[in-house]
Amino acid sequence: MTARTWYRIGLRLLVVAAVLGLWQLLCTVGAVDSITVSSPSTVWHQVATWISDGSLWPTALHTLVTFAIGYGLGVQQVFNPQTGIIWDYEGQAFGARVLNLYFPRTGMSIALAVNSSTITNDDLSDLSSSVYQTLQNAGATPGS
Repeated sequence: MTARTWYRIGLRLLVVAAVLGLWQLLCTVGAVDSITVSSPSTVWHQVATWISDGSLWPTALHTLVTFAIGYGLGVQQVFNPQTGIIWDYEGQAFGARVLNLYFPRTGMSIALAVNSSTITNDDLSDLSSSVYQTLQNAGATPGS
C-alpha cells in the first residue's frame, strides 16, 4: 500500500473515532436523551453481552421481523417529550379514520375512531394528545 492509502485509512479512522467520541460525550453530559439514543459504550456493552450469552442472532432476527412487520403495516415510531415513544398507525377509508397509539413507557394503547376527512385540516393528533392528557390528569394512565 502507498502512503496515500495509509493516510486515507488513518483519516477515516480518525473521523469515526471523533464521531464516536462526540456521541459518547453528548450522552455522558446528558445532552442526548438516553431513552432515545444510547451511548456507544452502552451499545458496545450490550452487543458484547449478546455475543457472550448467545442471544445476538435471536435478537437480530427479532429486530428484523419487527421492522418488517412495522414497515409492512405502515406503523411509525414518534417521540414526544410528554409521553415518550409512541407507536402509531392511522388507517382511512371514505372519511372514517382510525388512529391506534401504543405507549411503551406506560403499556397503554389508545384507539380513536372518527368520521372525518383531512381535506381542510387534521386535528386527529391534537385529539389524541388531548385524550392522553385527560387520562393522565384523571390518574388513568399507568405510572401517572
